[in-house]
Amino acid sequence: MRVRHLAAGLGGLLAVPVVFVIAVAGITPTSGPPGGGQPSALALAEIPPAYLTLYQQAAARWCPGLGWHVLAAIGWTETRHGTSTLPGVTSGANAAGAAGPMQIGVGGRAGNTWGGQPVRPVPPVLESGYGVDGDGDGTASVYDPADAIPTAAVYLCDHGAADPTRLRDAIWAYNHSQAYVDGVLAKAAAYLTTPALPAVDGDAAELASQVLANPRLTIYEAGRADIAAGVIDARVLALLQTLSQRWQLTITSLKTGHSKCVGGGAYAGCSVSNHWHGRGVDIGAVDGRAVTPGNTAALDVAQTLAALSGPLRPDEVGTPWPALDAPGFFSDRVHLDHLHIGWEG
Repeated sequence: MRVRHLAAGLGGLLAVPVVFVIAVAGITPTSGPPGGGQPSALALAEIPPAYLTLYQQAAARWCPGLGWHVLAAIGWTETRHGTSTLPGVTSGANAAGAAGPMQIGVGGRAGNTWGGQPVRPVPPVLESGYGVDGDGDGTASVYDPADAIPTAAVYLCDHGAADPTRLRDAIWAYNHSQAYVDGVLAKAAAYLTTPALPAVDGDAAELASQVLANPRLTIYEAGRADIAAGVIDARVLALLQTLSQRWQLTITSLKTGHSKCVGGGAYAGCSVSNHWHGRGVDIGAVDGRAVTPGNTAALDVAQTLAALSGPLRPDEVGTPWPALDAPGFFSDRVHLDHLHIGWEG
């Protein structure tokens, strides 16, 4: 923590009539109800039950409007929910002067954001720090998650985390790194289950017609021909139709125009791209701006995909952001200028 010292998949192609249940995230790390939503399977697997309760209670009590999942994502990023064996987690401090499961500054380069000694009786509450006695046992300990997690919530709230439009700034104040912010938000998204949006009923031909008529989807001519010919997987179309409810998307690759082989070309024995089977799509621009590492709208799309559950959850997502850590996500030099989304089989 770098801080300032208080200064089941949908099978088949379009020829198969289907009923589409859209399960795109309605809650994202930057826009959701106070306290966040229900823990995902990943959250339940990674977060010790006692920590999960502390994250939820701390967000509700100390910073209404901050999602518990953001606190949990910071806890994972800093110390794997207190399970890390690195210096400073259970005693002492790391080389920068941060300590405890939430890596709060107790001196050195990190500054004494905690305020006073790492373990101190209360009252008095020192005016020069954020450390609180979260469990009311008379002692504020940076090493006790019951104190450290509420303290992190207080700090984040003081830097604007209760306002969804300021959440990124609050996390940046916790650690001055945009990669850190991106990674925390991606993890936070993965820690939430995603509610289903209303079903889109009808056969695949109707869905194709909806996509082709959608003014919020800009699709290159050969791609439109692919859709009209029925060679694009229904999941691709359903996801694009749903994402377009929030963003304007420019589609730069479906099947036609993309190489057969991953990495380019068409040769025997290659790894065949999901584009070739109609199961891949590339998004080159979001809300009229080209996808780049600095396009925050495109990052929001990627974070939404990271939180996605159900039949529309892609098996592979290529992005410009290496810090996005979610199943199937990857980043390389080829994917610095677009989002790639694909399904296996």
